[in-house]
Amino acid sequence: MSGPALAITVLTGAVQIYRLDGGTLFDTGHGRVVLLKALVVGGMVFIGLLTRQFVNTAVRRTDVMTAPLAARLRRATGIEAIGGVIVLALSAWLLALVPGGIEASSSDTTSYGTRSQFVSGDLDVTISLTGKVGPNGVRIEVTGPATGLTSLVIKFLPPEGTGAMEVDLTVPAELAGAGVAVLPQSEGVPLLVAGTWTMHVEATTSAGAQAIEKDFFLGT
Repeated sequence: MSGPALAITVLTGAVQIYRLDGGTLFDTGHGRVVLLKALVVGGMVFIGLLTRQFVNTAVRRTDVMTAPLAARLRRATGIEAIGGVIVLALSAWLLALVPGGIEASSSDTTSYGTRSQFVSGDLDVTISLTGKVGPNGVRIEVTGPATGLTSLVIKFLPPEGTGAMEVDLTVPAELAGAGVAVLPQSEGVPLLVAGTWTMHVEATTSAGAQAIEKDFFLGT
């Protein structure tokens, strides 16, 4: 059964790579780790096929498992096991990375109450909030620069005299240029008092450091 199982695994893996990364395999951290994982899996498949061939030819011809024969078999299966551990580690790493095609395959249906555009130099960013007291969903749309965005931090400064805490949101490094990042309301930014907040945006692009801020009203 190993042959059909292997073919199904490779086929479904290829489909999943296409869905998640599309043509961005070489452009994102997720895509590059996927390529590394594919190379390791390819090596495991190659060694597995050699091991199977070895068992079908050498092992079947003998009635006694000699020490050299056992050592060769142990070495081959040991390499496969090490490859499996590496694949599991790479799979865990992928969970922390954003696939390049994730926005293309899903739509954001959140209703946003406020929308602010920040333009400075080569930076053009639009930030949308659900706009109510409590956890706020955030949508960040980067129009410019197309590439070269190395840092983007959004600071939410509370109304004066309310005693509310400032909240900082660091945008994932995967958004390194034109694109969209979405923080769902279930994991949203905690803005806990009503009133006029200030959104302070700090960014670093190829043109240098940028800092812009705008006020917005948060309702109950």
